[in-house]
Amino acid sequence: MDILTFIRERAGDYDCPVCRDPLVECDLKLLRQDGSTYTVQVGCAHCHVTFVVVLQLRGELPAAAQVEPAEPATPPISADELLDVHEALRDFEGSFADLLRDRSRSV
Repeated sequence: MDILTFIRERAGDYDCPVCRDPLVECDLKLLRQDGSTYTVQVGCAHCHVTFVVVLQLRGELPAAAQVEPAEPATPPISADELLDVHEALRDFEGSFADLLRDRSRSV
């Protein structure tokens, strides 16, 4: 049995932290695995909120049953990119709407 099957079988015993409905038929995506620690993205089938849980099992699943983490759709933000955003916003004065309006004109 893989970890996602294991979680899915037990998801109905837990409630969504937002809408409080049982997490039956939730969407699951394995983000990371470090030994017996699993980071899983959970999407509520009712209210569609997405959240991340970290689970640590006392024992490991058999190696043949382990699932590879999903590849991110885009690469993570680099430190240089974060600094570029900081530089661009450092001297900006205005509302968030102004910022978006200015951005849409420059595209």
